[in-house]
Amino acid sequence: MTLLRLTPAIGTHVGMRRRHNEDSIGYRYPDAADVLQHSGALFVIADGVGGLSAGERASSLAVERLTKYYYGADSHIMAEERLATAVQKTNNDIYRLLNDPSKPAATTIVAIVVLNNQLLAVSVGDSQIFLIRDGEISQVNEVDVLSDGSEEDGALTKAVGYRETVEVETISGSVKPDDILILCSDGLTRYISNTQLIRLSGLRDPRDSVRRMINEANQKGGADNISVAIVRVGEALAEDDISKYVQKLVVPVSIDTQPMMTPDVDTKPNTNIPLSRPEPAIPENFPITESPIPKSISAAHPTSRYPQQRQDRGRNLVVMVAVAVLVIGAAVFFGALFFLTQDDENASATATLEATVSATEQIAPTEELTTETLGNGIIAVGDSVTVTDSIPTLVQIGESVGSFVTVPNTPYLIQEIFEDSEGQLWYRLLDDESTQTGWIAARDIASAQ
Repeated sequence: MTLLRLTPAIGTHVGMRRRHNEDSIGYRYPDAADVLQHSGALFVIADGVGGLSAGERASSLAVERLTKYYYGADSHIMAEERLATAVQKTNNDIYRLLNDPSKPAATTIVAIVVLNNQLLAVSVGDSQIFLIRDGEISQVNEVDVLSDGSEEDGALTKAVGYRETVEVETISGSVKPDDILILCSDGLTRYISNTQLIRLSGLRDPRDSVRRMINEANQKGGADNISVAIVRVGEALAEDDISKYVQKLVVPVSIDTQPMMTPDVDTKPNTNIPLSRPEPAIPENFPITESPIPKSISAAHPTSRYPQQRQDRGRNLVVMVAVAVLVIGAAVFFGALFFLTQDDENASATATLEATVSATEQIAPTEELTTETLGNGIIAVGDSVTVTDSIPTLVQIGESVGSFVTVPNTPYLIQEIFEDSEGQLWYRLLDDESTQTGWIAARDIASAQ
């Protein structure tokens, strides 16, 4: 049997609009040759169904139980059967442990097993599996969603844990050196095209590929949780080298958690399973929000029941708007006064550091800085610096397009220094590993070397 070298990287992120991450992700790459030969390496992503309760618990339990049941099965049974049975048992556990009749729980799941040069896959729900080979991308699985043009078009038709049993079919294929496998939740594919998947998966380090995919999805909206697993297939691995190689595997990617851009969305759109979906239980004191109200809630609370409350909210809204206008006006006035004062005091001291850069346009500085103070020392072009956290850098100042994400305590070479019209210093860093460059604010620099 041919054991192929695998290089995996995985990452998950809450996204930009949700308060909780209902995705779960994991893998097992055994370091024993006999286990690899009869069971292979397993990679799995589970996406808790957002329209139901306990999605986070359902997805986490799915990853844990699927791994347990697959590797705990009799190795004499065909791997395809073990994988399908593991999904069935996982479904039974979630249904039995988490499914309260009034609060159902479910999750989607995609999983692959790379067994020697064989590829096995299972899929329930709308997450996806891709294979990139010779520069071409193909989708390995079919998603379980309605596409009949009805009101529930796009809704899930199957999920793990929603019913007592679930239909599971394994997908079989093969892999060869230089193949790239991608598993991802729908939080990624709603923003990243197949062409972009090919481009981003080709970075030298698969961890950078995972970071870039998640960051780009967040920059384009990030309306859902985002999870990605990338597996690069390498050359044949000698049995004597297996244990040594597996011990040096990359660890899961730690993705920088950015603040949410907008409030939490009510539910993931079109994720409720149709037909026998249970009706939600609406408590008597269910609060009315300004977000779009689902039909079931509207029916439970006709607008005619709350005429006085609506008038009160209207008056309160007017008062709040008036106060907000006053506060913003005062902030603008005192801010302008402060900057005018600072300009007069520091005009002579900063004359050599001025650059005509607009923070809202693509940077086009008229004067390049070569040195600047940092703490008690001097930082200059050509120096190496470190950062305090994982920070997304920018392709251009004033744009929302990201470049690479910094790694804490990793040195980066400074290629340029600029000061914008508001006095903010920016540094263009070079990532030696990926050869990418990106702009970062001076406040994020930890130290210079």
